[in-house]
Amino acid sequence: SSGINAEYGQILNLPNSNGAGGQNFYVMIPQQQLDGNNQLQKIAPMGAIHQTATDSLAAQRSEREEKRRQTHNEVERRRRTKINGWIQKLAEMVPNCKDEMGTKRTGGPTQTGMGQKSNCGVLQKTVNFIQELQIAHSQVVERLQEQNQVLVEMAKIRETLKRVEQENLLLRNQLQNHGIEPVTAQNPVSRPNQ
Repeated sequence: SSGINAEYGQILNLPNSNGAGGQNFYVMIPQQQLDGNNQLQKIAPMGAIHQTATDSLAAQRSEREEKRRQTHNEVERRRRTKINGWIQKLAEMVPNCKDEMGTKRTGGPTQTGMGQKSNCGVLQKTVNFIQELQIAHSQVVERLQEQNQVLVEMAKIRETLKRVEQENLLLRNQLQNHGIEPVTAQNPVSRPNQ
């Protein structure tokens, strides 16, 4: 018989003799190559082996997809938990966000008293608060710049005053050296009437 090797076991792919049009696989083991009628021992039709392999692959694939889905769900759950935790911290830090605590819109009527909050409301109030802080910060910066300009001008005025006082003292000394008594606010000089 062609394709049979008595020394080594083989898998043979021979035409099907049952008329179904498929092929059968035969496993040859050297001691058991033929059955009692000198026929090859039929193991399984090709379609059955293919179907079993396909079912096995589908089961493995579905197990992998289920694991992947579960992993994704767990990662997503952790992400939502972190986001909700940070939103909770924002609600505690931002003024007037306590109003948003205890209410959350969940597709139906507003639920209250469940310890939930409106994440959107908290985020909106946080953005508004940050914008108010930015405006206040820019106003403080402007005031500080104005104050710095005033301080610079005051320093210039002090320098000018100091210089004028020194000039005044110098002029007083010159007047006294020439025998003229300088006029002070305490000792006004009366001018003769003309």
